[in-house]
Amino acid sequence: MTQITGNAIIVRTLFNNRYTVQYYQREYNWERKQIEELMEDLTSEFLEFYQQGDTQRDVMRYGNYFLGPIILTNDNAIIDGQQRLTTIMLLLRAFYSRFEKMKDVQSQKLREMIGKCLWMTDEFEQPDFSQLKIDSEVASDNDKEEFLYILKEGTTTEKMKSRYAINFRFFQKMIDTFITEYPAYFPYLPSRILNNCFLLPIEADQQD
Repeated sequence: MTQITGNAIIVRTLFNNRYTVQYYQREYNWERKQIEELMEDLTSEFLEFYQQGDTQRDVMRYGNYFLGPIILTNDNAIIDGQQRLTTIMLLLRAFYSRFEKMKDVQSQKLREMIGKCLWMTDEFEQPDFSQLKIDSEVASDNDKEEFLYILKEGTTTEKMKSRYAINFRFFQKMIDTFITEYPAYFPYLPSRILNNCFLLPIEADQQD
């Protein structure tokens, strides 16, 4: 009989582990509507605080946000939830790239935290850019190399037309817009995603 266990954890803790998207999973197919709905959920409270004139400290009082369950094997192969995890990885990579241009201490600290979610680290706690925290083995996904390229390089090329590239560019534009409109609040957005957004990893001892 299959044993199933699970406890909700924050994004930052979830990516302490490395995950594999199994070959039999469907290819990544989240479209603009799903991405916009996710970002609306993540940013709406910021806009409410901003419009009400509350202080930056008040922003940290908002509640947690549940991103949904993911189903894993006991060796961290993803059975269900790879669409959400992939999207989160693309969003975090867009933040990481943006923080590379920002040299203040707070931005660099956030960049370090995000880096540990994207890559394995060496003995000096430095990111090993050759060891991603997620690896796709999806047999039917002809675009998965673009996903791996985006995570490693933090950019896209003009030839890239996959959902990975389209969504990554959307995140980049969203971040630039958010910084322009709400510069003082920007650092709280990735901090919220890392520390206030929960997923429920459900571990099954058998893939069946």
